[in-house]
Amino acid sequence: MSHFDVKALEALLGVTMSDGGLLEQACTHRSLSKSNNERLEFLGDAILGAVISDRLYVKHPDATEGDLTHMRSSLVRGDMLTDIAKASGIASFLRCALGDCERRGILADVLEAIIAAVYVDLGIQAASDVIDRLFESHLASVTVEATLKDAKTELQEWAQARALPLPVYTIEASGAPHQRVFKARCVVQGMGPVHGPEASTRRAAEKAVAHLILERLQHDN
Repeated sequence: MSHFDVKALEALLGVTMSDGGLLEQACTHRSLSKSNNERLEFLGDAILGAVISDRLYVKHPDATEGDLTHMRSSLVRGDMLTDIAKASGIASFLRCALGDCERRGILADVLEAIIAAVYVDLGIQAASDVIDRLFESHLASVTVEATLKDAKTELQEWAQARALPLPVYTIEASGAPHQRVFKARCVVQGMGPVHGPEASTRRAAEKAVAHLILERLQHDN
C-alpha cells in the first residue's frame, strides 16, 4: 500500500492537524479497511450543510426559506462535491480497493469526511475555513435562478428515458393576496408523492420539487 501523504493534504486544505491519522481515515473507503470514512462522512455531511446554510443566509438576506434550500441543495449535492474533490486535488488522496474508485458518491463522501476530520481535530472554525476555501467560487456565483433553471426539464427527460409517464404537478397556494407562497406536489411513477418547499411563484415551486426529486434519485444511485 502506498504511503499516505498527510502533509500534502494538509497543505491543500490549509490546515495543520494534530492527528494526521484522521485525514487518512477520511480518505479511506470501506473496501480497503474497517477503519474507513463512513462515520466521518456522516458527521461531515451535517457540518457542511450547516456552514453552507449560514453562508447563504448571510449572503442572500431577501431569499425565502425555499430559495435558500434550493441553493444549499445545489451546493451540497453529490455531483457538486465530486467536482470539487476532483478540481481541488482531493481526489488524488482517495484510498480505495474498488475498480472504479472515482465514481459518484465515493469522492463526495471523502470530501465530507475530510471536513469532519478537520472539525474533530481542530474545531468548527477550522472546518468552516476549509469549506469556505473549497466552495468560494460556487458560493459567490450561486443563485436561485441558476439552481432551478433546468430541474423540470431534467426530471422530464429522466422519465422519458425510462418510458415512464411524465411527472404530474399540483400546486397549493397560501398567504395574503400580496404575499402568496406556493408549494408543489409531484408524482413520479415508482416514487411516492413528493412535496416541495415554499416558493414565491408557481413555476418556482414546480422547479423546486423537481429539483428535490432529482436529488433523491442521485442519492439512490
